[in-house]
Amino acid sequence: MNDILSHSIGLDGVDNARELGGYVMQDGRTVKSGVLLRTGKLLGATAQDISKLRDIYKVEKVLDMRTTVEIAQEPDVQIDGAENIHIGVIDESVASEDAAAMTAIYAKGENLLQSFIDMISAGRFIGNMYKSVLTSKHMQRECRRFFDELLTADGAVLWHCTGGKDRTGMTAVFLLTVLGADKATALADFALTNEYYKAKIDFTVAAVKKITDDELTIKTIAGLIGVNFDFMDEIYSMTEAKCGSMLEFIKSEIGVTDDEILILKEKYLN
Repeated sequence: MNDILSHSIGLDGVDNARELGGYVMQDGRTVKSGVLLRTGKLLGATAQDISKLRDIYKVEKVLDMRTTVEIAQEPDVQIDGAENIHIGVIDESVASEDAAAMTAIYAKGENLLQSFIDMISAGRFIGNMYKSVLTSKHMQRECRRFFDELLTADGAVLWHCTGGKDRTGMTAVFLLTVLGADKATALADFALTNEYYKAKIDFTVAAVKKITDDELTIKTIAGLIGVNFDFMDEIYSMTEAKCGSMLEFIKSEIGVTDDEILILKEKYLN
């Protein structure tokens, strides 16, 4: 079955709405279906979407990884019975120029195309946000809180940012790594965003080509509308250089213990 279909949770008003269920880990175990959901913002969720998340998936926790500005501008539609928890991955007090610019674009509803072109022209790339996790104690603490919520959940957990791609995608890679996925599987889930946003990426790239033929600009904008696979691949290389592996980075820098990994595997794997 096509990955975009096998992992979709079938929401009409929520972008990039899918789950980790079905991925096979290196030990042969499989992520349970319907318990680890990753999406974009919930603002546009329809009544049917909310009913599905409440009654079929029985979502217990919604982990919102957006900034306080993003949340204030576009608050989540509430799911009855679910606890909303803010996991502020980006340190708003010292937010990097890249990350601050990106979240401001979404929060203020600016013209995305021109804003992206301006960012690229100014030499600003969202990839720096990924690299921040290597040194930012704030990001590492918030990622630790993400795992804390997973450890204490009894039902399904949904986590999201605005597009469900960068912050959500990075933490999904961390979670899959902890559960025992190999690099190819974790990166495949990360890159799957580009399938969910394919129409939007194609439309935007076509519009950009009417403005500029600069290949870097075109490629970068495609990666900003979707995800840039190279950014997450580089994080793998950097964590391997720093700690020996992505898993060891998660254990030593984010603070997930071996015992907690066993609990997470028991909770979320078949």
